[in-house]
Amino acid sequence: MIPADDSAQHLTDVPPRRGDVKVFPAPPRSSSSGTSPFRLIEGGPRPADLITPEDLKRVLGIDVGPPAAFDADLPAPSWLSVRSCSYRSGDGVRVDIHTAEGMHSRYLMVLGHIVTRVQGRPIQGIGRGAMLYPGLVAARTGRGTFVISVSALTGPPPSDPLIDLARTAAARLAETRSTRPRTV
Repeated sequence: MIPADDSAQHLTDVPPRRGDVKVFPAPPRSSSSGTSPFRLIEGGPRPADLITPEDLKRVLGIDVGPPAAFDADLPAPSWLSVRSCSYRSGDGVRVDIHTAEGMHSRYLMVLGHIVTRVQGRPIQGIGRGAMLYPGLVAARTGRGTFVISVSALTGPPPSDPLIDLARTAAARLAETRSTRPRTV
């Protein structure tokens, strides 16, 4: 009896790392601009107004250039209107900031769990709730929701700097006025 070779029957297209798993499909790209609809919304909190290069120098001790467009896929549904930006340092540190407003903005609160696959811990005293994950902090306020993600070749930063960045962003978000008219 000749043994059957069934090794080819079980081939799958498995991502090499857990973080590569797409929870939601990537949003369709615009043919005219080549950018994601996440970056095309108008109004709402601007991520670069919440955290500045000066804040990153003060809190993380890194020098970064001006904010650049976020150039990765955000694991979020296409109905979520998100504004994003990225800061990069010369030594490989990347800081991504995402903001959204409105009822659906609360979805950003789960990004930390989706990206890190770790149960976050609540942080008291920041907005209506904040969650801390390795290298990521998310907070919801009365003006919207934001996520700050810090990645480096050496691993995620300690918790205290992330919490400091979240406090700074929440304070600035509270100072901004929504561009949408309020209905009574």
